[in-house]
Amino acid sequence: MEGSGTYAYTDGDVYVGEFKNGKMEGNGELTYSTGNIYKGEFVNDKIEGRGIFNYANGAKYEGECKAGEMNGIGTLVYANGNKYEGEFKHGREDGTGTLILINGTKKQGQFLNGEFQG
Repeated sequence: MEGSGTYAYTDGDVYVGEFKNGKMEGNGELTYSTGNIYKGEFVNDKIEGRGIFNYANGAKYEGECKAGEMNGIGTLVYANGNKYEGEFKHGREDGTGTLILINGTKKQGQFLNGEFQG
């Protein structure tokens, strides 16, 4: 498949976007059967580059992705309204960042595997 199109997977996931050599390549939107939606860049059939994840639970991530998960610099707004801005590794808050709680409290510094280190 080349150009733009739609592909429905047997598990219920649906991709709408650009294809190259039969693979997701370029910009597209992948709607998962779980209700999660990713809109952004794809490389060689994988989520890679900048994009936006809208999660079924109400959370939203906008930023860099690698190997199908949050990796690089981005912003994650949790379903409860708290917000993290900073570095992500392997889908978790990891590196330098700022956590802003809905009550206005800020935690700024180093995070490791999703936990504030100080």
